[in-house]
Amino acid sequence: MVKYEFFFDYVYYRVCKFYLERDGKNGFTASLVVSLSQLLIGHIIVILIFHLYLSQELFSYLFTTYKPVYYIILFAVIIFNSFAYRNKYDLYDEHWGDESERKRIWGGVYVIGSVVLWFGLLILLINWAVGKI
Repeated sequence: MVKYEFFFDYVYYRVCKFYLERDGKNGFTASLVVSLSQLLIGHIIVILIFHLYLSQELFSYLFTTYKPVYYIILFAVIIFNSFAYRNKYDLYDEHWGDESERKRIWGGVYVIGSVVLWFGLLILLINWAVGKI
């Protein structure tokens, strides 16, 4: 059996399973959640690095000037993940489908908690970067 322990694979599987009736096994919503989670992590890292090493004026200028680049990257990551996770539901279901009720509950808490944590960190970092904290 192939071992699937990568965090985003598990996020994809859980979200895809939740939206299975609506999206089917290709799970566009699950690919979108994975893509946005990956971008949130990248955004947190970029804000932290830029704010620590750039002046406030340059920081603001770069974020407003390169917004189209961000949208291109966002679109590219969504397309990439849509192809990367296509037809993977059955493989992940084979691996995680027989989880106990307790593991499923903790897995759900893990997935939801991590996404909430990323959004919370992003909000805190943005407020810190613009000087509100």
